[in-house]
Amino acid sequence: MEGDVIIYDKNGEGGTPIIHRAILEVVAATTQSPDRTVADDSPSNEHCPDGGSYDDAHFDEDGEMGSCVMTWTVPGTKVVNASSISIAFDGVDAGYYDCKRMAHANVEPHLVIWNWTPSQAGMLTLGDNNHCSVDQGSSAVNGSVGVHSASGVVRPVRDTWLIGVAGGELPWLGTVKLALNNDPASPGTVYVPNSSYLALFAVVAGVLLAPSILEPLLKKMISGAPEIKLAEDEMEEE
Repeated sequence: MEGDVIIYDKNGEGGTPIIHRAILEVVAATTQSPDRTVADDSPSNEHCPDGGSYDDAHFDEDGEMGSCVMTWTVPGTKVVNASSISIAFDGVDAGYYDCKRMAHANVEPHLVIWNWTPSQAGMLTLGDNNHCSVDQGSSAVNGSVGVHSASGVVRPVRDTWLIGVAGGELPWLGTVKLALNNDPASPGTVYVPNSSYLALFAVVAGVLLAPSILEPLLKKMISGAPEIKLAEDEMEEE
C-alpha cells in the first residue's frame, strides 16, 4: 500500500474523499492497557496516564478494544519499536522524495518526518502537488497545513477508511468533480493548483483534437497497406 495513491474518507467521517499518496504505515509495537474507568471521548492522556497514544481501534492484551501504544514500528524502514518517528526521505535514510520547493536554512528539499508521535496506527498520506505538506499536519512534518475534517486534522489513515486504490495518476481530472460538488463541507476547488487547470485544459483539448489528427493518418496508413492494394487488384480482375 505504501507508495500507492489511495482514496479515503477523512477520519472516517464521510464528506468529499481525499485522493493522496500513502507515504508510509505506522503500526503499534508495544502497548499498555488504558484506564478503563474514563469516558470513551476523554483525551488520550486520560486514557493513558503513563504515556503513549490511545488508539481506540487497537485490541488490547486484556481482550478489549482500545490500547495505549507506547512504541511504533514503520515497516520497510529502520524505525523499529521507537517512541517517536524520525525519517528523512533523502535517498539514504529512506527513498528520495522531492518536495519540489525552494530549500533554505531551515527547510530541506526532501521530505523529513521529525519526532512524530502518531495519534493512532495507520498511514501517513501526502498530495503529490502539496510540496511535502502532509495530510496529518505539522505534528508529523514541520510547516504542514494538514487536511481537515469536522473533527480536526486528519489522523493516520486506517484501513477501514479506505475507499479504494487509484489505478491511474491523472489528479487534474478530479478538478471537475470538485467543481461540481455541492457538499457544504467540501472545500471545492480552493486548493486546486493552477497547473491542474492547465493540465485539464490540455487533456480536454487533446481528446477533442485527436480524431481530426488521427483520421487522416489512419487513412494514409490503410491506403498504403499491401492488403488493400491486393484487394483492389483482385476486384479489377473480376
